[in-house]
Amino acid sequence: VKEKGSKALADLYTLEDERWPPPKMDAETLFELSYGEQIRQAFKEGKYGAVEKKKIEES
Repeated sequence: VKEKGSKALADLYTLEDERWPPPKMDAETLFELSYGEQIRQAFKEGKYGAVEKKKIEES
């Protein structure tokens, strides 16, 4: 875990024979495994920024 940064990433680099019992899958782990790298890359590229509030037009 110290080497990879999180339990989920360390689990990816552990041989299946060494993982018993299998790790519990929680929402954070599933999110990290599915979208983590993609979101970190997009953030580095500046695709994410401050959210702007839209003005509501009153009629």
